[in-house]
Amino acid sequence: MRKDFFATKVKSMLIIAPEKHLIKKIEDALNLIKKVDPDEYKNSFFRIDVIFVTNINGAGGGIFPTKKSWLTTKSAMNRHDLNWLASLIIHEACHSAQFKDGKLILSWQKEKEREREAVESQIKFLRKLGDDWRANWLQQYFDGECKREDPWWVRGSKDRVQNTYFRNLLKLLAENKLKLTFI
Repeated sequence: MRKDFFATKVKSMLIIAPEKHLIKKIEDALNLIKKVDPDEYKNSFFRIDVIFVTNINGAGGGIFPTKKSWLTTKSAMNRHDLNWLASLIIHEACHSAQFKDGKLILSWQKEKEREREAVESQIKFLRKLGDDWRANWLQQYFDGECKREDPWWVRGSKDRVQNTYFRNLLKLLAENKLKLTFI
């Protein structure tokens, strides 16, 4: 497991990535959020303490609400453009807000409703950007996933290898056992 990463702080948020250009991309996405929706920008820092781009490939990732940390993969970061990345930050920040002290605020809320709320926040932001095509695509994709027995939020939670890797990285971070080179 790779234990050396680059890091920076943006306000109260720690951003960690295996490559410098990925940190710059996240900083640019945060600046885009600040420009388009200053309230979401402020909320992001209350809801997410760490954005951690891991060195593995794959499409996965997600929020770890007890740590207020969003972990994602290097390949996912490289694949997404700035608009989509900014909307993902808002999506994951919404998920983090659904928890307090590591527990669901609305325990009756089902996974699909939690995902719908996050997707709706993402779509709202995409529309503010004028990215209606992508907002419409996301709505159609989400509606299609809702009809599946194993939508993306269920498939992702079942990926034990990736989730174990993410949890191990968070543990190493908490124990100061990662080599972080601040830029």
